[in-house]
Amino acid sequence: MASLESIRKRSGLLVGVIGLALFAFLLGDLMGSGSKIFGGQQRILGEVNGTAIDQKQFEVELKKLANAQQNGSDDSQLRKQLWNDKVNTILLNEEYESTGLSVTSEELLAITSGYGGAEMSDIARSIFGIQPGQEVSVSQLSQSLQSLRESDLGRYNLIIDMIRKQYLNTKYNTLVQKSFQSTTNEAKEYFAQQGKTATGQYIYKNYSTIPNESISLENDDYQAYYSANLQDFEGGSERLIKYAVFEVAASAKDIESSKEKMTTLLDEQIIENTIYKVTDTISGFRNTTDMKGFLRENSDGIYNPAYFAKGQLSASIDDIMHNSEIGTVVGPFLEGNTFKAARLMDKRNDSVQVAMFNIDVLVSDQTSSEIFSNAGRFAMNNSSVEDFDSKIEEDQSIRSFGMKLNEETTNVTAVGEARQIVRWAFNEERKAGDLNRFELGDKFVVVMLENKLDKGVRSLEDVKAGIELIVLQEKKKAMLLAQFNKDKATTFSATATAMGITPVDFSAVPFSSSSLTGVGYEPKVIGAMFSIESGAMSEAIVGANGVYFLQVDGFEDTPATNNFDAIQSQLQNAFQFRTGEIIPALRDAAEIDDNRVDFF
Repeated sequence: MASLESIRKRSGLLVGVIGLALFAFLLGDLMGSGSKIFGGQQRILGEVNGTAIDQKQFEVELKKLANAQQNGSDDSQLRKQLWNDKVNTILLNEEYESTGLSVTSEELLAITSGYGGAEMSDIARSIFGIQPGQEVSVSQLSQSLQSLRESDLGRYNLIIDMIRKQYLNTKYNTLVQKSFQSTTNEAKEYFAQQGKTATGQYIYKNYSTIPNESISLENDDYQAYYSANLQDFEGGSERLIKYAVFEVAASAKDIESSKEKMTTLLDEQIIENTIYKVTDTISGFRNTTDMKGFLRENSDGIYNPAYFAKGQLSASIDDIMHNSEIGTVVGPFLEGNTFKAARLMDKRNDSVQVAMFNIDVLVSDQTSSEIFSNAGRFAMNNSSVEDFDSKIEEDQSIRSFGMKLNEETTNVTAVGEARQIVRWAFNEERKAGDLNRFELGDKFVVVMLENKLDKGVRSLEDVKAGIELIVLQEKKKAMLLAQFNKDKATTFSATATAMGITPVDFSAVPFSSSSLTGVGYEPKVIGAMFSIESGAMSEAIVGANGVYFLQVDGFEDTPATNNFDAIQSQLQNAFQFRTGEIIPALRDAAEIDDNRVDFF
């Protein structure tokens, strides 16, 4: 049995054991899932089907979550995690209420401590480090929980809330899974279809037989595809930006200056004191007898008196230090952004003691000012996308980028974390052509808002460039389909002769397949193969790779069987796996107003 003391110790390791993944679903409603909006006095972070998520309360919960993590988790990721948790919790609570699901106090006691022989919650086992097969008495666990409640009520409530939510979600998933039951007739039909095969011939032309350059796309072509596929162009609120990045990096002069500084400090210096008319001799790195003090005063690193075996030092000095006389000095040499020098202090057996003198290459104020001025000059008189592109064209040394932002974007390419840019771009007063300059870490970033895309169906102009290849393919489909219908003869062989195409044989192609030998992925063609009569020729079929005519010479049915239990279980399990789609489905159907970009 696990000792009470060990259980108590494990309770303090809550977050380290269960991890962030468990928080993802279970922590959404730590302090309440939201409240209805009564007036405009609250700072509303968002709204889910009319239930508000208060910004102030959200920040309180975020702080509790950050404290519980105790692992330096990124605030932006925790905010995103907590937001998703709260949205999911509100949606699931609606489902629980409509289905009448709940967790009674008796159930909670049972799954928390194993009372009454009940199966303990996985969370409880994880929290207290109870391994599979390990026995823990109910009294031990109850006493441990009571001690935790008395010593840390907040953590106790967190544990109980997590266990309750997991169990409630398990109930809900089980309810959904049990709503589908595979019948014997369904299993028979599935078995018969999956094992059936077809044998015959096909002729086809690949879309690549029509060169792209031979097709001229008109606006009507784009409009036809756009109108027929409007559902594909639904999108959330997005912003298109162009931006130039001016990185504050050390200049060649800065690098040389750092090198000169180190070179000067390598040797002793004689400094004249003009006031007292005397000279002082200051030891250098080569000859100092107080290496610890020298490095403390002059180096960007401290003295490490350790001894290093072969291979433990930098490759730049490892061989030299192990094969030289004591007192040997190497440097200055540049590693990364630091000039270094090394002095061999001592040898012991096969190890060496090496003092490292480091001077980081710093960006001078002059260099920083010049880069700031360059960014400013670029930003001046830059009032349109055309102006922006023109200046980039004039100076090829400027690093420029384009990016599509959504309200959850955190990192900007070549910049890193840049929520300031996202908030600026999504400000309601912002309009296309607006420009701003940001100082982010070691970079100056000049950003222009190129376009605003509001939530809803994108306009044809917004998506035109992105659908060009698709529209081109649609045009090829129409051209080949017209040719196939024109050249179709009364028989398959006559059609092949008229079109000058050699038929290709296919044999024992199963209904469950999605690929056609010699061509590739063609589920529509496979489906058509099993919808025509044996010996008959199909109509022209527009597939993924080209246009086809098929002739099926015969079908072979699935071998008979009387055992459909395994197939029923397979169908049942396939449905159960789909319970993972519940949350995405609920979110798609919900009305979610997300105002996070106004706050952080």
